[in-house]
Amino acid sequence: PLSGADAAMLGVDTTTAEIADTGWCREFIDRYESQKSVDVETLLQQTQTANGDYRGTPQESIAALLISLATSNESVALKQDTEYVTDPAAVGRQVRTKGGLTSLQVRFGVEIIDPKTVKEFVTTVLGEEPEGDGPDEWLSELGQWVDENSVTVKRTLKGANREFDVTLDSFEATIEPALGGGKLSTSDLGSEDDLDAVLEEAETFADTRELFGVEEGGKSLWERFSNELDTMTSLYPNASVTTSMRATAESNTVPSVTTVESRLRDAKGHRVDETSAQYRRITGNSTTESAPDAICDDLKVWLRSNEEDVRGTVDAATA
Repeated sequence: PLSGADAAMLGVDTTTAEIADTGWCREFIDRYESQKSVDVETLLQQTQTANGDYRGTPQESIAALLISLATSNESVALKQDTEYVTDPAAVGRQVRTKGGLTSLQVRFGVEIIDPKTVKEFVTTVLGEEPEGDGPDEWLSELGQWVDENSVTVKRTLKGANREFDVTLDSFEATIEPALGGGKLSTSDLGSEDDLDAVLEEAETFADTRELFGVEEGGKSLWERFSNELDTMTSLYPNASVTTSMRATAESNTVPSVTTVESRLRDAKGHRVDETSAQYRRITGNSTTESAPDAICDDLKVWLRSNEEDVRGTVDAATA
């Protein structure tokens, strides 16, 4: 944390992290913003000290200046090679040494992405909060997950397109480096508006993954739904439950897991009611089973045990 004197010298409001109209930070921005960028090594090489100019100050002062700028609300960011260094912890580690400092470049006019949005994006895809500290580490964790689960990711993307005609182009483009075994960084996220669009598609991806990526008994939830729909269409084509299932399958939006599971429960309930009623009509008794297949098996046993009586009844009815 900055002391009161350091904050005043730098021109930083320690409560809001905003840059004031006076102080080193504002002077730095006013002097270099028109250049779009400046190398930190250039700053360290300058020796002018007149009138309290920040140039030529010790390495620690330049580090404090960079941390203040990078964590402020200004459109200023630090870049190392082709990657932006964005989260405060990473910036702090980078400026501890002269080598780390001189490897940086200060860039102006860079839109700063809200770390909370980055964390929400990563959390949405992972299904849990990341363990890292700051956007760079969160994205690194996401990249590793995408690489390790690339088969599931690709199957999910294909499933969304094939079953619902839903494309997740922005999301896929964002994670593309990780699908190829590379790393993810904040530079892959684009602007804040771009990230908002990617986040929306990530939410759709998360819903779709639950349908295609999570398997029970060797079958995904959507495969079980599709099989049940085929059964209902064959046995009860005019049932309201079948109509609802068909509407879910033919929708151009990805249904939630809750919706799909609800449809499966409704279908099972309908089949239980129908087979139970049929069992009562034939046997005159109520079944003790609670699953459609089990009720049918129970009925087969009863028919075999009462085959002679059943044949007599059928013959009498058709005579």
